[in-house]
Amino acid sequence: MLSVSDQLFHLQILDAAIQYGDSIALTHLRTDENLTFNQLRDKSYNFANNLKLLGARKGDIVIVCLENCYQYAIIFLGSALIGCSVSGIHPESTQYELEKALKITNAKYLIVSSHNYHIAISFATQCELIILDKHFTQFGKDFNCLIKKLEPNLIECNEKEITLDDNLLTPFSSGTTNSFKCVQLTHRNFNISTAILKQ
Repeated sequence: MLSVSDQLFHLQILDAAIQYGDSIALTHLRTDENLTFNQLRDKSYNFANNLKLLGARKGDIVIVCLENCYQYAIIFLGSALIGCSVSGIHPESTQYELEKALKITNAKYLIVSSHNYHIAISFATQCELIILDKHFTQFGKDFNCLIKKLEPNLIECNEKEITLDDNLLTPFSSGTTNSFKCVQLTHRNFNISTAILKQ
């Protein structure tokens, strides 16, 4: 019989991070900068609090247009803490592809880097623009400011409102129709997949 967790997927990760403390969780490929499990946990909660302060609510979608980097894990976990779903898109996406993704998802937040900021700037009035390595523009929010501690904690009560059937990830897929669309994956989907992998 398959044993499936009834805990929200992101909380399984964040709770497990406690036992690993100051061990290295992630390393940035280009800079070799390390992030410990404690830092991952703290920054995820900080991001959630600051995102909530920007008006994020359960059900909102956060589009992430980044290369693989440790900030992606912070964004995923922090967004999940307030019930937001993450939708990843290729960092080399064209302006047309990004526009289509925003239209399909009706995303409230778009996270980019200094590398692809020039593609995203035209959408700054359509959604909240968050930028990694923001030191060169007046538009958008600086991601590094959003992972700093904020008092008081704004997300404690919200955790109780999130259920296993709420969306956690909304990846894009062409499926069998070659039509660009979103797939909705819930906490339950991830818990079942994880349980199968553990067998």
